[in-house]
Amino acid sequence: MAVSGKFSCLDLISKATREKMEAKTTEYTEIWLNPLTVKESPQNTHIECKNIEQLADSFLLTGQEQPTVLARVNGEFRIVDGHRRNKANILLLEKGDKRFEKVRYFYKDMTETMYELSLLVGNGFTQDLT
Repeated sequence: MAVSGKFSCLDLISKATREKMEAKTTEYTEIWLNPLTVKESPQNTHIECKNIEQLADSFLLTGQEQPTVLARVNGEFRIVDGHRRNKANILLLEKGDKRFEKVRYFYKDMTETMYELSLLVGNGFTQDLT
């Protein structure tokens, strides 16, 4: 059980299963894609993506340090983590900056179920839940 009385989804998963899941996190492949071809997740629980303009400006100053993470589900690249980063890339592309025609991503193949689980777990760690 999690420390401090808080519940974690990982509490439901056996130690052996957790170790297998952690081993698979290194199975991502680097790929360069046009940000317009990447699909946003309709299940993304982020109601709004704030400060996209500021994030885009930071990409111009220092570059994008963390690539967006994708799942390839049935041949389609879908965002798992980095909706704001992808929106910032699209904004820069729409402003005519050709450096953002191809952007660095990490992806791995997933089933529909694994993709939805990845979204659920990822959003659970980045948002306050009730």
